Amino acid sequence: MTQMTLQDKAIGTALRMLDNLGCVYAVITPAGETLGKLTVKPQGKRQKRSDHVYGEVLKYAKPILEQIKPGEVQYVAFGKYDSRVFCSSVSSFCTRLWGKKSYTYETVEGGINLLRVL
Repeated sequence: MTQMTLQDKAIGTALRMLDNLGCVYAVITPAGETLGKLTVKPQGKRQKRSDHVYGEVLKYAKPILEQIKPGEVQYVAFGKYDSRVFCSSVSSFCTRLWGKKSYTYETVEGGINLLRVL
């Protein structure tokens, strides 16, 4: 029989306190043992690094976006960029440039239609 370490005793005390308080929990010990009633979700995959240099997408779209006047709709092609990356970059820039809720866009074949509202 193995002897309980000080760390095991501290974990046991903490778990009894949580049980007495009616908490639902999951604890992973340093040994990798999972304790408690919650299931632990495995960590997801890390996102891969971008294929583009920081600011490259904006450098492509910025001249087009800066010329849009309130009430105008402008088509902006994705170019060589992934649609998700492109839309994220354009949204961020438009919010900084014109403010929240000042534009809306829809994704269409090969690009976006952007309407500047304000």
